[in-house]
Amino acid sequence: MAKQDLQSIREAISAEGQSWQAAPTFLSNLPDEEGKKYLGYVPSGEGETFESREQKSMEAYGAFLESSPTNEAFGAPAAKD
Repeated sequence: MAKQDLQSIREAISAEGQSWQAAPTFLSNLPDEEGKKYLGYVPSGEGETFESREQKSMEAYGAFLESSPTNEAFGAPAAKD
């Protein structure tokens, strides 16, 4: 993961005529390997694909919804003190 210096990012924003201001964050100071953990799913080329994992998640969520109590169980209280 290539890091750009903050000044070059600010210059690019200014060159586009934008008013947003770039500033350091806790992520910008992390080592590359640690920063990669914040990028989300990265396929390894081994095992399940993202699509198959997503399909399993949707099926599990559907099964959860079918087994859940009706919405009435989660309504507002009939009265309050």
